[in-house]
Amino acid sequence: YLFVASQPPTSARAKEAWTYTPQVKSKRGQVKMKLEVAPDGMRLAGDTLSWTPSAAGTYSVVAICSDASAQEVYNTFKVTVK
Repeated sequence: YLFVASQPPTSARAKEAWTYTPQVKSKRGQVKMKLEVAPDGMRLAGDTLSWTPSAAGTYSVVAICSDASAQEVYNTFKVTVK
């Protein structure tokens, strides 16, 4: 099995830091993440996404999680910035 067991924060405020550390569960271990789609400035460091949005809007995020068995699961969500 490989799945994301957490929900991301789906709201943020412009010019304020936003972070999310997905809780990924894997039977095989060795979980890795890759940021596939993200708004400008969003970064993945280790297993934590961080971002300071500069403008209001709704932004899409897609993080791909994989494990030792080469399974992949997509963590897809939107963040609304006010």
